Order: sequence, then C-alpha cells, then structure tokens
Amino acid sequence: MDRFDVLPDGDIILAVSGSLELLVSSVALSMTSPVFKTMLGPHFAEGQALRHKSTEVPHVVTLPDDDAELMKALCLVSHRKYKAVQVPENEAFRATFIIDLVALADKYDCMAILRFPAASWLVAVNTQSLIRSTKVACAEAAFKLDDATFFGRCTRSLVLDGEVDLWALAEGVSACRESILDAVWKTENHTAKIVTEMIDDIVTSAGIRLSADYKHCMDVTRPKTTDCEYNTAAVGTLLRALCVAQLWPPSSRGRKLRDTIRNVQALEVPEVTLISPCGTCLDGGSENILGMFERDIGHAKNTVQEIFTAVCLDCLKQIGDGYSPCRTPHYGEWATNDGDGDGRLNYDFAKLGD
Repeated sequence: MDRFDVLPDGDIILAVSGSLELLVSSVALSMTSPVFKTMLGPHFAEGQALRHKSTEVPHVVTLPDDDAELMKALCLVSHRKYKAVQVPENEAFRATFIIDLVALADKYDCMAILRFPAASWLVAVNTQSLIRSTKVACAEAAFKLDDATFFGRCTRSLVLDGEVDLWALAEGVSACRESILDAVWKTENHTAKIVTEMIDDIVTSAGIRLSADYKHCMDVTRPKTTDCEYNTAAVGTLLRALCVAQLWPPSSRGRKLRDTIRNVQALEVPEVTLISPCGTCLDGGSENILGMFERDIGHAKNTVQEIFTAVCLDCLKQIGDGYSPCRTPHYGEWATNDGDGDGRLNYDFAKLGD
C-alpha cells in the first residue's frame, strides 16, 4: 500500500480504499470536519484507540469506501496545503475532480474549507466546453460551495445552450436538487420569450409600412403616377437579412439561445440597392423606413445585451433581504421590487403561476 505524508509528524494514518495510507493530524481533521471530530472523539472506537495507544506508532483509521486521491486532496486542504493538491489541467477532468471532491467534503461536513481553493481552481473551467451532465453537476457543486460566480457561469451555459430534457438528465446526476433545474427552466423560457417578442416586433413594425397608410406616389405633384415601391423593397430586404441571420421565420432559429442572441448582435440595417427612395420616403428623418430599421435593430441589440441569462444563487437561496445587491448583479421584470439591479428574482413557480 502506498503512503503519503500530509503531515510528517501526524498522529494517525488514514488507510483509504486499501490502496493509500495518509499520515495526518487528528487535530487538523477534527477542527475542519465535525464528522472526523465525532469519529475521533471519545464515543467511537477510533477515538478511544487513539487516546489509549501506548506507542508512538500512529493509529490507523480505515476508510474503505472513499476514493484515495480525493481523500488525499481533502486532507491537504484541511491542512491548508493548497498548492500540493494535484488538480487536473484538462477542463473536463478538472470539473469532474472538483465535483467529486465537493461530494466528499459534503460527506465529511467540511465544505467551508474547500470554498477558497475551489474558487481559484474553477476560474480556469470553461463551462461552455463541458457536456450537459457535467454542467448540471457543476451547478450543484457550486450551489454547495456557495460560489455565486461559478454557479452563474454554469447556469448561464445551461440556459444559452438549450440543454433540453434537464429533468431526464438530472436522473443521472447524483443529488442534483430540483430547485436548480426549476430556475434554469424558468430563466431559459423567460429569455426565449423576450428574444422572440423582440424579433416579432421588428417584423411587425416593418410590415406596417406595407399598409395603405404608407402608400404614396413617387411624384407628389402628380398623384396619378406610379406608386412608390421603395417601402416594399426595403421590407423585403429586411426580411431577407433576418432570414440570412436565421432570425425569421421562427422555424429557422436554432435551438440554442446563444446562437440567436449572437445573430441579433451581428444584425445590421440592410441596404436597399435595387430601388431608389423618392422624396416622400426620405422625409421625416428617423421616421423614414431606414431610420425605423436602425431604431428597432438598435433596441434589439441593447435588449439582448442586458438580458440576465444566468440563475442568481442569492435569489435562489433567498440570501439577504431582497433589497441589498446580490453577489451577481441583475435586472428582471419578475423581481419583487424595482431598483438598480437589486430586486429579488422569484423562482417560486406556485407564486408566479407558471
């Protein structure tokens, strides 16, 4: 059996899974873990043997059900030897390592000691590159770590990448709480509704320019002459631009909100090249059809830029009074009060009637 000295002058050895012995301090473990404190206390065999040992040989505590490498990492953290923890470089392996380490810390009720090092390890994880089940597990781990930043990144990726069947997916994720999936589902639907209505408004506003109210002749001094077709050409050009951007018709949009939002941000006012505008078309400044396109597209870009597409951990946990700023600033029409990004986002389905 391999041996690793977490603390060279430790007083107990953890024999983990029959494959690794860890020399550690019983004091350090007891101070950081209530579970170890109880196990090494006077009411359990391990603690009694530790108190009555007659030699300087460290007492052996057997942990047959734990992963050796994860226990080694947890013991290093409990002894504040963060740099000695071998965290995988690969993003997917790093995420899985931290997920499993969080589960072990949860088992031994020592999550508090893991929050600081885990936050620094998670900075390098690109959640967008992870598979769906790992994203959900990362969100659960971030919830337990109370890491609002990483939780926001995980849930934003789930929302924007259209992770379908989250409920079915959760069945394969150990202890993923329903409240996280509820909030992701609500945020995704809320965001999709805003984006859909915004694109529909652009098309509807353009369609109005085809009505009889905007019909006019090319020469205002000769009302019997040919009707101007510039508005019709401009609307057709806009619809083609929306089609190329996969924003219209609705069936052309991809499943991922990330792609739809990116396409909105890349949308530009189309040029009408086949027909020249008449004098009437150019009158009215921003009220002419190209000015209207510029205004509507600009509004759409600003809207998608400001949509809060993550789940707020503080609101989900109902931390604070609802009026103090959350650790992840946000805005939302479903907040319980108006304010500068400080309103509580309500994820309660029953209260919202969703």
